[in-house]
Amino acid sequence: KEKNFMKSLKNHIFLTFALVSIFFSIEIYLIFNKIVDKYEDKIVKNYSVLVVSKTEIKTLNLGNVLKIEQIDIKDNVSHLKEQLKNFDISKLQHSLPYFYRVYFKKFPTPSELKSFETELLSNKNIVRVESFRVNQNQIYNLLFMIENMSIVFMAIITIIATLLMVKQLEVWRLEHSERMYIMKLFGAPFGLRSAVLLKLAIFDSFLSIIFMFGIIEYILNSGFYKQLLYQIGIDIDVNLFLDLSIFLCLGLFLSFIS
Repeated sequence: KEKNFMKSLKNHIFLTFALVSIFFSIEIYLIFNKIVDKYEDKIVKNYSVLVVSKTEIKTLNLGNVLKIEQIDIKDNVSHLKEQLKNFDISKLQHSLPYFYRVYFKKFPTPSELKSFETELLSNKNIVRVESFRVNQNQIYNLLFMIENMSIVFMAIITIIATLLMVKQLEVWRLEHSERMYIMKLFGAPFGLRSAVLLKLAIFDSFLSIIFMFGIIEYILNSGFYKQLLYQIGIDIDVNLFLDLSIFLCLGLFLSFIS
């Protein structure tokens, strides 16, 4: 009994491990992708470009611009007036340029930001554009690196796990080849000959989903994950049952194809 149990366990562990590895890599990618998207949304709401112009700007007809807001400098001028009582502030007010904040619809790439600056500075009335491009580029490159690393991780794990899965199903086919050959001689259709293999694949697909449920639940409730979201100030929703349903369909598809 113990020998049969170990053999049965060995038959199931490799395919289950392969499927769990594929599902886990995809789920990590989806979670990281959501984190990056949410963080980009948070940054773009607080990020703005400072524009100084000689003339008043009503609108900016540029693709990624969400809105433009004029910066009210009356308080600063009033404060200056209190300090310089003998100075004619009215002359200064007439000579001051207009200050604006420009907000974007989506997080601009370094090349988009550079083009945006160049296009604004081509206007002779605009005397200065401050985009804090160095800091913005660092943030963008970091987000871009995280997203690409998660894609590479998913691709590597998926390829290795798929090869392992195909190998395991090949072993199953060899184990049942004699029985399948006899059934073939009696005219049994392919589906009936492969029924045992399909049952094993279906069982392991459901087994891998159970493991994935436990893994995802553990990650979502872990202190590290909650602390990470708290530190970057975002909150994301993970539709666990939708993800598991997709993984089940994917697992069955890969198993049947293999």
